[in-house]
Amino acid sequence: MIYDLAQEGLTMLNLERKTNLSKEEVKKRLRRFFGEEGLGLELKEETPHCLSYGGAGGYVTANICSEKGKIRLDLVTQEWEYQVKKFAASLP
Repeated sequence: MIYDLAQEGLTMLNLERKTNLSKEEVKKRLRRFFGEEGLGLELKEETPHCLSYGGAGGYVTANICSEKGKIRLDLVTQEWEYQVKKFAASLP
């Protein structure tokens, strides 16, 4: 069965961003932006390379990978597309 999210009025975003920041700095900024200090989303899961937040019917998952001397951040979201784009644009 194929489920069409667009037909239900739901959208999903998968965004990749590379940065010179350290993995720990990226995680710190993710927590500050999406967590209690920022949007107030609940931290659902944390691993050394992933943070997942949920709230208000949507989610944000951030996978953090080292790649060729940089950090690659893969962001996947539903219902928080604008905020994820804003966060990604704020990274140097």
